[in-house]
Amino acid sequence: MQKKHIFFLTIIILVFALITVSRVKQSRPVAKVMDIRPDELVFRGPPEILPSDPEGTSAFAGFLEGMDTGCFAEMECFLVIDGKKLIVEEYGNENVRGTTPDVEEFIEFFNHMGSFVELKAMKIDDENYSLYGSEDYFIKII
Repeated sequence: MQKKHIFFLTIIILVFALITVSRVKQSRPVAKVMDIRPDELVFRGPPEILPSDPEGTSAFAGFLEGMDTGCFAEMECFLVIDGKKLIVEEYGNENVRGTTPDVEEFIEFFNHMGSFVELKAMKIDDENYSLYGSEDYFIKII
């Protein structure tokens, strides 16, 4: 009779242990490095080389609202200034790039969120700008 109780008790403990282990595995956060399958990658080709003083230069000022640090996955890092996107880092772009005199590394812009900035950049369209294209381009924290 005791062997029967020990057997059932062992089965109950094993079932409980399996349920606990499966719940722990499910609740662990998993870091995703990239959520893109290799067949989804699109090669855009080398960026077009721009003239040293292109037309379409635009200067404006506004508040630094956000930043995207997707340099490693998306090949570009950008800032959001009053809802407009400013490309600051673009890997593979061989054009001349403007300056960021107030920061040495892109990630340092995080410390200036909400700050008023002044910039001169190439206008791609009404919502997109780039520091690439001229040494005269810049973004300064005021």
